[in-house]
Amino acid sequence: IIFWNSALSLLTGKSSLEMIGTKDQWIPFYPSKRPLVADLVLDRAINRADEFYSTYSSSPFLEDSLKAEGWYENLGGKRRYIYFEAAPVINSNNEIIAAVETIEDITERKYAQEATASYSLFLREVMDAIPDPVYYKNTEGVYLGCNTAFNDFFGKTEEEIIGRTVLDIMPESYSEQSIKMDMGVLDSLSSVRFETDLMRGDGLVRSALVSKALFSNPDGSIAGIVGTFVDITEQKLVEAELLKSRMELEANHLKMREVQLQVFQQEKMASIGQLAAGVAHEINNPMGFINSNLTTLKKYLERLVEYINAGDTAIESCSSEESEKLKELRKRLKINYI
Repeated sequence: IIFWNSALSLLTGKSSLEMIGTKDQWIPFYPSKRPLVADLVLDRAINRADEFYSTYSSSPFLEDSLKAEGWYENLGGKRRYIYFEAAPVINSNNEIIAAVETIEDITERKYAQEATASYSLFLREVMDAIPDPVYYKNTEGVYLGCNTAFNDFFGKTEEEIIGRTVLDIMPESYSEQSIKMDMGVLDSLSSVRFETDLMRGDGLVRSALVSKALFSNPDGSIAGIVGTFVDITEQKLVEAELLKSRMELEANHLKMREVQLQVFQQEKMASIGQLAAGVAHEINNPMGFINSNLTTLKKYLERLVEYINAGDTAIESCSSEESEKLKELRKRLKINYI
């Protein structure tokens, strides 16, 4: 070791006085002696990196350089995630005469990456738990992500969807309305809900209720559109059957009402007939009585007329004075009228 700066001393807890001039560069990091990335570079042994590091890579810009990273449980008294990068120092004879290694504590970044990865995994699991297809795309209409239900509906893998547009997964005739609605959402900055036809991966056309809304970047700018849809084909078939049944029921109900009205009219006429018969019967009884009495009355009148005629004859034989009195009485009593 020919150089050990203060930042490395602070990180490892080993001072430059302890380390410069020694070959103990491994001590702060490992419980037993083993090469660091600088050692592998010096020995031109970067091909052995997999023996010592689980995460490593070489630089595409600098030959014989090496990068590695990993967790260290007790580095300077703390658990840290360290990023190593070493590059060779080459002389004019193309000989490696030294190696420069930088060591960076990226623990906070790693924690953030793990938290992001954990959140992404959680988000993915939540999306996959949703039975309806869900997707999100950028403002250019390029898919950024989707759930398993979306993949299954269109019969494509995630790799066949991410980075592509709706025109790549459905025929243009079924994609036009989706593109039009996307533009409407971006222009109006509002969500939208509509019914449309979508073609599945197996070629079947399904009726779908689609919902689209905007999602934003951390700075508040519009990042793209998130959407989902529900296959309502079966629901629409059921609704059509219910409508048909309702119309049939209404028609049957109307026919039943007509029949009921006819029955009611017939019963009404029958009741009127019975009433008329009853009235006729009630009228016939007194009419018979009256008719019978009229016959008797006729006999009485005939006798009365006979008696009056006899009286008239007798009056003629009376004196003129008596006769006049009887005539006046006949006139006053209106016998002729009676």
